[in-house]
Amino acid sequence: MMDAFLAWLKEVKPLLVPKSYAFEAVNYALNQWPYFENVLLDGRLELTNNRVERSLRPFTIGRNNWVMMKTDRGAHDSAMIYSIVQTALANNLKVYEYLVYLLKEMPNTDFNKHPERIEKFVPWSKRITGKLLQN
Repeated sequence: MMDAFLAWLKEVKPLLVPKSYAFEAVNYALNQWPYFENVLLDGRLELTNNRVERSLRPFTIGRNNWVMMKTDRGAHDSAMIYSIVQTALANNLKVYEYLVYLLKEMPNTDFNKHPERIEKFVPWSKRITGKLLQN
């Protein structure tokens, strides 16, 4: 089906009026084709970015509340916490328990001497997924 779609794109492009919406759409599809093909090479990839857009929706809704952040540091820290929460959700973790784990364990870790220890805190770590996965 993908081969047929690619052949159709190549066949129809010369028939379209340049600068038209149809031409731009076909041209875009052809330009993006090498990236689009990656979906066929790795079954973990999704055809759409809907999951990412849904995860950003609460952030865009809350953005109106955050316009009043008093400092850049406050906005930066808020974005960092939001990223941690969304990453935990994307990895099917119990968010509260994950945050408690991070806040208890990370301050006692010397990342300057042992930067590799960050691996025990990432949401896909075996230590974390064994304990904190949602039911």
